Parts: sequence; C-alpha cells; structure tokens
Amino acid sequence: MAKKRNIGLSVFFAGCTIYGRTAFLAPNPEELRNEVVAEDYHAFGADRDSLGVLHGLRFYILGVGVVGLGVALEDYYAERAKK
Repeated sequence: MAKKRNIGLSVFFAGCTIYGRTAFLAPNPEELRNEVVAEDYHAFGADRDSLGVLHGLRFYILGVGVVGLGVALEDYYAERAKK
C-alpha cells in the first residue's frame, strides 16, 4: 500500500514541478514590453500557439498531479480505515 502512496506523491510533485517550471519561464506582460524579450518569446513559438495548446497542456499536467495526490490520499485513508 505504501508503494501506491509513494507513486501518487511522486506524480503529484512531478506535476507541480513541471507546472511551476513552465509558469516560471513564461514572461509576464511587463517583460513582453521589452523588445528583446518579446522577440525571443515570439521566436520560440508564442505566435504558433493560437489554439492555446501549451496553456492547456500546463493545466493537464497540473491535473495529473492532483490525481496523483488523490491516489496518495485514497491509499492513506484506506490503510487507516483497516486499522
């Protein structure tokens, strides 16, 4: 049972880390006013994501992390109920 909990927590922390890393790398509107930052941002595909796929992927990753946390909590409470 503890193995299931460890897997759930690992998925949760990995999802949160990836989500936070992608949010950290995205420039905020003040930085986009700088021509150099805006030029680099558009060179890496900001204009090509007109459907918001990258934005949706970030929230999908966060959702997978939350499901991992749910698995860990379910395992914890199932083990606790057996005692």
